[in-house]
Amino acid sequence: MEEKKDTTSVYMLNKVYLEDYTNMIENCSLKCFNNYNSAYPNSNEQQCLEKCYFKSLELTKFVADEYYNDLTHH
Repeated sequence: MEEKKDTTSVYMLNKVYLEDYTNMIENCSLKCFNNYNSAYPNSNEQQCLEKCYFKSLELTKFVADEYYNDLTHH
């Protein structure tokens, strides 16, 4: 039974990660892009995206680590 719980936990972590990643792309794009006429982001948009992505990934990592620690210590 323990193996099923571990498999489910890994599946859920991956599902949550992919949902968070999708939301991050959408939110950061909406926040940072002002002009969709150009094929490439300008320097301000690029900086905004990098900052937004970095913050989002750090938050996702923190939450995932906390969740994993809760699973392994209980």
